[in-house]
Parts: sequence; C-alpha cells; structure tokens
Amino acid sequence: MSQKKQVLVIKVNNSSVGLELVKEGKVVDQRKWEDIENTSTKLLKEIDSFLAENELTIQDIKRVEAKIDKKQKFTLARIVKIVVATLNYSLNGK
Repeated sequence: MSQKKQVLVIKVNNSSVGLELVKEGKVVDQRKWEDIENTSTKLLKEIDSFLAENELTIQDIKRVEAKIDKKQKFTLARIVKIVVATLNYSLNGK
C-alpha cells in the first residue's frame, strides 16, 4: 500500500501558521506556531521537520493545500501560495 495518500495543508490565520497532515480526510498530525512575522524564513524548515517527524518526505505527499484567512497580510499569503504552487508543481510536474 502506497503512503502517497497524505495531503499537507498550510493554514494561516490572524495569529498563527499551522501545518496539518491529512490522510483519508482525517487530520493525523498538526503543528502550529505564533511567530507569523518570521514565517517566510522558517516555513520550508518547518515543513521539512514536520514531515521528518512523521517519517515522510515530500515525495510521500499527494498534494499541498493552503487555507488562508482572508484578513491575512498580502505578503504572507503570497509566500504561502507560492510555496504551495511550487511544491505541487514538483510533486505532479504540472
């Protein structure tokens, strides 16, 4: 059975950034941090660490999604969207 059924979700709201690992519609692990000002410098490190803790690599992920609060700062929202698009492109070649 392939492990490539997980979805990585990056969530951003007013006061925090979070990562969720979703398998078959259920959240199997999550992480969140409050330091949203430094997200641009730590997002990829947090993703890598989060996946490693779950004994996964990015290749084990089916897709990456973003859930961003509409009131979020434009720059942070854009950074998250770019990371999601880049990871999905590398996973799917599209």
